[in-house]
Amino acid sequence: MFLYPLGYSFFYIFRLYTKLNAMTKNIFLLVIFFLGLSLSAYPCRCKEITVIDAVKTYDIVAKGKVLSVDRVSNEAEYTALGLQVDTTRLSDIQKKLKMYGVLVVAKLEIEKVYKGEQQADVILILTMPNGASCGYQGFEPNYNYIVYGMEASDPFGMGASSFTTMTGIPEIVSSVSPYCWTNSCSRTQVWNREEEELVLKAVSEIME
Repeated sequence: MFLYPLGYSFFYIFRLYTKLNAMTKNIFLLVIFFLGLSLSAYPCRCKEITVIDAVKTYDIVAKGKVLSVDRVSNEAEYTALGLQVDTTRLSDIQKKLKMYGVLVVAKLEIEKVYKGEQQADVILILTMPNGASCGYQGFEPNYNYIVYGMEASDPFGMGASSFTTMTGIPEIVSSVSPYCWTNSCSRTQVWNREEEELVLKAVSEIME
């Protein structure tokens, strides 16, 4: 991976969380999800990645128009976007309130696929909700983007169980529309001719 979300804070928060008893864990999660955890002191850090390395690393590279951008944080909002989730790893209080970690979902109308297979005309692009967690913050409706996406259970490669524990975002088990994850370190950006030409060159070199 080419990103370091929250520096070492994930590690220390996770260690703290695992040492708490069941009741304290629920209180801990309640404080995080409803009062918010200030992460401004732990910005996302990215290693610079070249276009050819990005094309090799990410499963999907495509151009498309963003139709909508939603922030979802509860069962109804996830369901409205066609996302079915596994809630078994969530805390008891999250299950009771049907409140999840915040996720940003952009609907992307595919115009061109440079790498990967086009499974539908419209796909969902998932990303974390802020820059501190390496979420891509640039999506706006009616703009064209080049998106580098990963087909994975989580955006950090830590595994669904650890990801849900740390973020409160449940594992997505099915979706009406195909989806992928992107992040602020991936080279995802507003479409521009220069980036597209570099992508086409990279794809051509890889296929040779």
